[in-house]
Amino acid sequence: MRNDVRKITEGAAMIALISVFLLIDRQFAGQLNVYFAWIIPLPIIIYTARHGFKAGWLPYISVVIISIMLATLPSMIFAALYGLVGLFYGLGVNRKYDSRTQFLFTSLFTTIIYFLSMVLFASFFGYDMGDEIKIVAEFLRAMDVEPIAGEANIIRLVIFLTIFFGAILEAYLLHIFARILLKRVVRITIPPSKPLSKFKLPAYIGYILMAMLFAWPLVTQLKLTQLWQDVGYSLFIFSMITIIAHALIFLAVIQKRYRIHTLIFTAILSLLLIPTIAVFPLMLIGLLDMVTDVRQKLLGVKKNA
Repeated sequence: MRNDVRKITEGAAMIALISVFLLIDRQFAGQLNVYFAWIIPLPIIIYTARHGFKAGWLPYISVVIISIMLATLPSMIFAALYGLVGLFYGLGVNRKYDSRTQFLFTSLFTTIIYFLSMVLFASFFGYDMGDEIKIVAEFLRAMDVEPIAGEANIIRLVIFLTIFFGAILEAYLLHIFARILLKRVVRITIPPSKPLSKFKLPAYIGYILMAMLFAWPLVTQLKLTQLWQDVGYSLFIFSMITIIAHALIFLAVIQKRYRIHTLIFTAILSLLLIPTIAVFPLMLIGLLDMVTDVRQKLLGVKKNA
């Protein structure tokens, strides 16, 4: 009986904290969630980590209902999506999942949320990628930069890369603050992270990402509507960025094992300075690492030697 009362009390407190955030956000005309939406999952993470996944659904649904009554439409969408992030992150803590795995899935969820808000739900958030591309192009003309072939696609690529890195940064902030609160406030033991060398996406995900690379060329050749072209381009960029990130992890493992101190720095610098050339070798490395055992062979050569 005492445990049930404690669960109800803690759940009410978590809902109240998120409700206060939504009310403050409403006073700022919905601008607070643009920068601090990652705060929403923290109370749900704590509650789900303490009481389990099934118990965490009740405060999550309550938060969604309250956001419908109190928040603006963009804030309501953020509350629903980020609440799911908190729910599954809390599940990972409750099930003692590896910290690196939790950060990976948090990054995946936040990236999906960013792309949904910037592409599918763009009209709700007052965002238009076409206008954004025109503004950037006009700025380049004002800086006396001559137009180049495929300029709109390059600007779109830069926008998507910015969205992706923003999502990763937000996932990192959420991950760090969640660990601090769980360890120092709630006193929940968190398992240590696995070594980076053991992180590798399964081969079937590699094949799925490889197939997603053809999404944008396919919808372009079929001359579908702009919405489907944006979706296809989003899938293409998402798969490309995931593959490149996996390649950088692989290079970090090789750098550490073989003590090639400038390997990662060179790869990132090349990606920034000559992206049109550096992207394809990195994508090839990432796909090979996912779908083959090249990592085990390279690490095994060093070990046996």
